[in-house]
Amino acid sequence: MIDKNKILLISGSGQNIGKTHFICNIISKNKEKNIVAIKISPHFHKVETGKLLFSEKDYQIYQELDKTGEKDSNKMLNAGAKQVFYIQAKDERLKQAYQKVSELINDNNFVICESGALRNIIKPRVFIFIKNIDEAKIKEKSKHLIPLADGVLSFDGEKHFWEKHLETDFELFS
Repeated sequence: MIDKNKILLISGSGQNIGKTHFICNIISKNKEKNIVAIKISPHFHKVETGKLLFSEKDYQIYQELDKTGEKDSNKMLNAGAKQVFYIQAKDERLKQAYQKVSELINDNNFVICESGALRNIIKPRVFIFIKNIDEAKIKEKSKHLIPLADGVLSFDGEKHFWEKHLETDFELFS
């Protein structure tokens, strides 16, 4: 099971705001810490790489094994994550999917997870929200997550900057 005190959760206001790039930078700087990465999506599509571990009604769990692809899970594995899991789950089944993948992860591992909906289910050790600097581009369904964040990064199309600075002693940021 995953120790909630070892979870860094990253969420965002939409696509193309650098969530995966931010996660990969953290992974590459902490390779020796046995990081497990989880990418969660509510959108179902055909998965070309990865090993299907579980398939239930309204969720699927894959383990990424390919470092060379262009998917976010490939990039996380290439950055140095020890394991990468990809979950496709409808929001109403996310809790079951997360519990299932949690059983596969050693509680000694740090976990970096990219998901918006997971913050509605768990309270991780650190939660970072990445948003577009243009407030009009923030998805309505994600706005309630901003006040819950320990740190907020804004993205201007080229770089990130702290809007609400992260203050933590979390080991992945030391």
